[in-house]
Amino acid sequence: MTTIMLFGTFDGLHMGHIHLLQSAKEKADRVIVILARDERVNELKGHYPLHTERERKKIIESIKFVERGVIGHKTDIYSAMKKYKPDLIGLGYDQNIFTSDLKIQLKKIGLNKTKIIRFPAYKPNKCKSSIVRKRLVQEI
Repeated sequence: MTTIMLFGTFDGLHMGHIHLLQSAKEKADRVIVILARDERVNELKGHYPLHTERERKKIIESIKFVERGVIGHKTDIYSAMKKYKPDLIGLGYDQNIFTSDLKIQLKKIGLNKTKIIRFPAYKPNKCKSSIVRKRLVQEI
């Protein structure tokens, strides 16, 4: 049974997210999504997510392609990888946070056989989180 792990905020769920999750499910039997902590999102993006980490976990777990949603560790970004030992790590087309030395880090934690897949964009001019967020914030 193969496991793929995805990482992200997954706030304001949109068709780009659904496409990513569906594409991940096509590559593996199990899809585990690691959700960024609210504080981490604020540090990286300069704003808090629209939905709390617990709300985002409930939302992501309601999707049939996802076996498990996990709120990320506060300090060790590799803890979920150590625990679940995925066969694949799935990255979005524009995902750059912690990815530059990911292969090295995987080897350090004993996941030498874990492969990294970068998924292509799905309508990036329309289905990109920053664009969707602007629309949602305007509606609120």
